[in-house]
Amino acid sequence: ADNENIHDTELSSEAIAKLPETVDLRSHHVQVRSQGHCGSCWSFGCLATIEYAFAELKNITTGHLSTQEMVDCASNQHYLNMACDFGLSDQAYDYVVDNGIYQDRFYPYHASKGICKNETEIMKKHEKIHISGYNIIPQGSNDSVIMEVLANKGPITTAIKIDVDFKHYKTGIVKNVNKGAIFVNHVLALIGYTTINQTDVWIVVNSWGRT
Repeated sequence: ADNENIHDTELSSEAIAKLPETVDLRSHHVQVRSQGHCGSCWSFGCLATIEYAFAELKNITTGHLSTQEMVDCASNQHYLNMACDFGLSDQAYDYVVDNGIYQDRFYPYHASKGICKNETEIMKKHEKIHISGYNIIPQGSNDSVIMEVLANKGPITTAIKIDVDFKHYKTGIVKNVNKGAIFVNHVLALIGYTTINQTDVWIVVNSWGRT
């Protein structure tokens, strides 16, 4: 689909009643990766959703897509990303819509900004993965809208403001994420929701490795 907004900011009570109690996409082609010492979370958060969409909705296993291509080629005045110094998820999607994206095995990640290799003869031998557009959930949408997207469409790229507790997370529930923060400093993929000990929680996949 072409780029479009999801206009509803809340669901009806009837629609909410139809939502599954739990959505957990951790076993559905969504894997933890490591961005290393490079602030490229924006590329990982974007590409995780595209990898899922191809695997689950089109039955095409792309493997990991090239976050390095994003860092090298989508960090310029046109897309406004800053390589290892943070970036914008919507501009990351715009890059993939405009240019496609290579698989990581053809353009592997090395956690630093390099020269864009898109137009090299070696890279042109490989096919790219293409998308035609993406959807945007309006800021301030009710949680039920986000839950409905997770249940029916798949993972969502989101941005949060992280603090010390999040940086040192090992296990359990992070309770003091700054909901509604105007200033955000980390992008990740939202992949589900559930209830643990009567506490409603979101499930996310981060890009800081498994330990």
